[in-house]
Amino acid sequence: MKTEKLILGTVQLGLDYGINNSTGKPNSKEAFGILKEANIQGIKYLDTAEAYGNSEEIIGLFHKASPKHFNILTKFHVKRDDQISSLVTSALQRLNVSNIEVFFFHSYQDIKDNPEMILDLQNEVKAGRINKIGVSVYTNEEINDLLGYKEVDVIQAPFNLLDNENKRAEIFTKAKATGKTVYTRSVFLQGLFFKKTDELPGKLLPLKKDLELIRGLAKDSNLSIGSLALNYVINKKYIDGVLVGVDSVQQLQNNLTALKDELPLEIVQVVDKIMVESNRLLNPAEWNI
Repeated sequence: MKTEKLILGTVQLGLDYGINNSTGKPNSKEAFGILKEANIQGIKYLDTAEAYGNSEEIIGLFHKASPKHFNILTKFHVKRDDQISSLVTSALQRLNVSNIEVFFFHSYQDIKDNPEMILDLQNEVKAGRINKIGVSVYTNEEINDLLGYKEVDVIQAPFNLLDNENKRAEIFTKAKATGKTVYTRSVFLQGLFFKKTDELPGKLLPLKKDLELIRGLAKDSNLSIGSLALNYVINKKYIDGVLVGVDSVQQLQNNLTALKDELPLEIVQVVDKIMVESNRLLNPAEWNI
């Protein structure tokens, strides 16, 4: 089942997020509604982070009121004098859970600058407070380096219609072969795929041709942009979990409905060959808009 690979992203619950988000973050009632619907629909995993505003606290309040808890993937940034045991304790308290499924270094640089923390994380695994150690990354070079870290269980990286098979298949397949779990994010590229191409910021105009191609593919196959984007990623066998964020219950329901669509092989083959030369265009942190 495709639903089993779906991970609900919760950055939108704690921050105003996304290039195409005009409504801001949901209020607490709306946030609880999203989490309740995800629970009902059988979504088992939530992705969050200490840096996502009050996202972890919202999840914790939901867990306090609900008998059915989610499996949590959360991330931490390393600050001076941080102790892993304290970071884990604080996260467990905010999230109101007894253990964390995957505790991620929020960046590749965090693990490179603080390799001594790996042993502390392993001790947390032994204590049963976390199940797996992960790293959130951006580049293939970062992934390739982390393949040599046997202690790292999970890698989370971008993957979508533009940051696609052409760019990621080889390194993801290599990661799987070394026993890593591969989770992906940015399936909608922070909402860029839904933005009208004549409203693109100047810095993103080089993507216009590819975005128009994607719109044409969706139209030709009688699919929504969201369905094309989501199914393209979730159908890849070398991807274990796909992170999708939503701003409303309706968006969540739309995504779940889209999973029932079938993506024609010829459409997949066209998308696989899209090649964006500049990786900076695919990284929202580089957009500065």
